[in-house]
Amino acid sequence: AAHPLLIKKAMSETTMVEKIHATYGLKLSPAGISICIKEAMQDGSRKSNISPEAIYELALNRSIKEVGAPVLPEDMHAQTKIPGLLVVQVVKCSNLAAPQLDQSLNSSHPRLLGMTVSDGFRRCQAVEYKPTPNLTAPVIPGSKLVLKDCRVLDGIIIIDRSSFQAKKGMVKRFYDEWKLRMDIGSLSSHEKSLMHQKDPPPPFPNITEKNLRSSLKDDAGEGGGRGQKNKRGDDVKKNRPQKQQQQSKQHGDRKDKHRPKRTDEPRDKKESSSGGSSKQSDKKSGARQNDRYNDRYND
Repeated sequence: AAHPLLIKKAMSETTMVEKIHATYGLKLSPAGISICIKEAMQDGSRKSNISPEAIYELALNRSIKEVGAPVLPEDMHAQTKIPGLLVVQVVKCSNLAAPQLDQSLNSSHPRLLGMTVSDGFRRCQAVEYKPTPNLTAPVIPGSKLVLKDCRVLDGIIIIDRSSFQAKKGMVKRFYDEWKLRMDIGSLSSHEKSLMHQKDPPPPFPNITEKNLRSSLKDDAGEGGGRGQKNKRGDDVKKNRPQKQQQQSKQHGDRKDKHRPKRTDEPRDKKESSSGGSSKQSDKKSGARQNDRYNDRYND
């Protein structure tokens, strides 16, 4: 048989779990309430003096996976309403009316919050069906939503003014992760690329008038080196026309290889000789025609 003190201890914790669930809507597991009681006793408080409200406040700042018990129905699609108080933890939240790249709080897009919520064991979707002023932004992962008599449509919890009660709690490690994502999201694409480099470039020096004058003096003292550089540049400019002539000459030689060979006789001479022979043949043919004409009509 169990020791009476252990039975009394178990009954007190069970009673506290039921009272917290009935009063605040948060259902704690036996391991979860033990964690909260140990944390409350670290301040020097006696266990008998720890109130359910204190346990509730401590549980809000812890992950619901550590302290919570299953409370969401297994088949959410078969539900139309969840009666009574319900406390769930936000896993993810985004504005469904805005692009994924523009999820900032100062966005000009209308607000339609879509969330993934959990009781520590099961997850479901929740939507801000109508504007809910009490649901202030940002809705950080790890925060708890207190709902009452919320409607369910196709497995999605409908959040409006009548069902939403409060937003409470903050889990530090979830907040730090969310803050880091927000800071990275505000960076430019160039700054994001520098974060992934193993050896980023050195920081740009702060140029002042004094630093500029000293650098100019150093350059003047190194005149020999600069003169050699300028001389080298002048040599390049001088040699550039010669190189261009050589390249054009080589290009011309390549073209001459594929060009057909010329005959010794000039083209004009050929045309003149061919033209002269054609004139002589035209004169002879004309003389023959005249002779035929004269013979015909003289008869």
